[in-house]
Amino acid sequence: MKAETFKNTGKQAITNTAQALERPKAEVSAEFDGTVVYFDSTAKFRKVDFQRSYGWQSYSYVYLDTDSITQTVSTADPKAQCYPKK
Repeated sequence: MKAETFKNTGKQAITNTAQALERPKAEVSAEFDGTVVYFDSTAKFRKVDFQRSYGWQSYSYVYLDTDSITQTVSTADPKAQCYPKK
């Protein structure tokens, strides 16, 4: 996703976890059934993971700065199974 297509381009204060989830949802098009919110007080960034606990859909990650402006949106393929080396 290119930066010019981000939806969250204006400042908005975030005071609780529910608010931290609402803004990034606008950046994610896939369906999800789990979310995790991280805040790094040193880097001053918030990361929101949108996860799917079943099926083969990908995971989406939205990174926002302290003004809740989207900085990066990334998508990862479903977690692959790992097999021991033979």
